[in-house]
Amino acid sequence: MREVKAWTEDVSATGARLMTQEPINVKQVWLKFFSPGQSICIIEAEVVRETTGPRNPFRRNEIVNWYGVRFLKMLTENEFMELAMDQVARLTSGVTLPEQAVAH
Repeated sequence: MREVKAWTEDVSATGARLMTQEPINVKQVWLKFFSPGQSICIIEAEVVRETTGPRNPFRRNEIVNWYGVRFLKMLTENEFMELAMDQVARLTSGVTLPEQAVAH
C-alpha cells in the first residue's frame, strides 16, 4: 500500500473525480475524506476512468492525473485498519497481491 494525496471534484453519492500529482496505477483505492469538525470518512472505490490533462484551463503547462471513481462501500476506521493489517500480513507472508493505493 502507498498513500497518494488527491483532491476531489464533482463528488456525488455514487462517485467522484480525483486529481493527483502522481499516477495511482491501480484499479481499487481507499479514499479518506477529511472534513472540519467531522469524523474521518473512509470509502472503498473502484477507478473507472483515468486521463491526464491541465489542472485548469488557465495553467495548461501544469499537467495532472484525473481519475473517475465509483464508490463501493463506506468503512469505519477500524474496518480500514483491519483491511490494511490483512494486506500487510499477506505481503509479509510471501503472498503476492495487486498494489493498492490510499488517496486522501
